[in-house]
Amino acid sequence: RSRVFGRILHTWRAETVEQLDDRQLQALWQLRELIAAAPCRAGELAQRFRKPDVVLAIRDRVLEIDARRQRFERQRAAFRATRMAWEQTVPCKGHTLVDTLRALTAPDPDLWHKVIAEHDLADPEQARAALWCARQPGCERASVALYLSRIAEAGRITIALRNRETEWLGGLCSVIRGWNAGRYTGQTLGFAPKDADEASRAASALSSQLDTLAEQTGQPRWPDPTDIFATSHGEAPRPRDNWDIGAGRMIAPPRLEHYIEIAPQHAA
Repeated sequence: RSRVFGRILHTWRAETVEQLDDRQLQALWQLRELIAAAPCRAGELAQRFRKPDVVLAIRDRVLEIDARRQRFERQRAAFRATRMAWEQTVPCKGHTLVDTLRALTAPDPDLWHKVIAEHDLADPEQARAALWCARQPGCERASVALYLSRIAEAGRITIALRNRETEWLGGLCSVIRGWNAGRYTGQTLGFAPKDADEASRAASALSSQLDTLAEQTGQPRWPDPTDIFATSHGEAPRPRDNWDIGAGRMIAPPRLEHYIEIAPQHAA
């Protein structure tokens, strides 16, 4: 944004905003508002400019750069937290995967996605870790969709009901209600069922198991998660190959290139 406004000032042959007249100040303010506005409002504001398509293109470019920068900041923080955890880790009996995940000082949605995608649903500790990941507000929508898809396909709710896993069921209820309440906003990662039939089967299986849960517990039926198994476009999760989900810990230090894009070095 600073660069955009700086170029505009240069075009107007001004070094500071104090040198602008009222008309120029108003135009600059409206451009600032347009960049920050929601899409519908931005379209309205664009009509006040002589070339609406140009100012909307500027807005799109600024938002694209901003999103990329935020992604970089998150990945850098995750890398630093993981590196610090690796350097400080001392093998300790009794530490579970959830303990290890909680100990990280920065969120790592790509790691959470790996846990959700690769965990053994029949292993209590891994199942607990996957649920912990899915309950994090910063968990990606694609990760939550994958989690509930795996839960549905494995008939996990029925198994938990039979085994009286009330704590796990309570956590799952939180995930479903959080989805419908809009808790999960991350859309960096993509979710793609193999085909429409797979998505339909997952939705049907989950709904059927929620019916059974309500019937057998006598409790009000949980709501179905809305549009959760629809295809969403996004990036593939970044590698977290230094983690062993079964062992519940890191087995190697994190690699920077697995977190952020490293620009190639060119000879001078």
